[in-house]
Amino acid sequence: MREYVIFKGSRNGLQLVLDASVEFEILLDNLAVKLESAVDFFSRGTMVEVPAKVRNLSFQEQEELSKLLAGYGLVFREVNDQCADDMMSEPKVIERLVVAKTIRSGQEIIHPGAVVIDGDVNPGAEVIAGGDIIVNGTCRGVVHAGAYGDISATITAQRLLASQIRIAGLIARAPDHLDQPDQAEVALIEDGIVIIKTVSRQEDEMYKLQA
Repeated sequence: MREYVIFKGSRNGLQLVLDASVEFEILLDNLAVKLESAVDFFSRGTMVEVPAKVRNLSFQEQEELSKLLAGYGLVFREVNDQCADDMMSEPKVIERLVVAKTIRSGQEIIHPGAVVIDGDVNPGAEVIAGGDIIVNGTCRGVVHAGAYGDISATITAQRLLASQIRIAGLIARAPDHLDQPDQAEVALIEDGIVIIKTVSRQEDEMYKLQA
């Protein structure tokens, strides 16, 4: 099948380029196939921008596209010329989100900036952040920092026992046999892999995570 839609990386997430010469329904079908084939690739909450200067969508087309993307956990945003100009100017500072409670099983926190949890992240809970994640408690759920591609993002917790740790596009989990940490730890990317270090003695207390 010929590809009429192309995903490109952007500062805010992903940019979707739509062929202006093709009927919208064909574009939707082509996009649906692409999304289904890469269902495990996209991060939930990722912003998908469609430049209006490439393909100007009607309100109904925007609704249909938004619904399709939402089915895969993606957020639609049409970028007009003014938005494009704003994106080229000084980037906006995104305030970090502070959540003063424990995140329980089935709950999900998604934020484009850094996230601070003043509590625990229980098994079955999920935290997705565009920046760093700090858990002032025990982290046993799924945590994804740098969700839009920031490989400098980190995950810090008083007890980092997450079922899955993800930074940018790298995924890892803590080995099952390790004892519970007795001090705060930080997960980060080093030399192309996710590692975890104690906050106070980072160089002496390091172990690699299992992929």
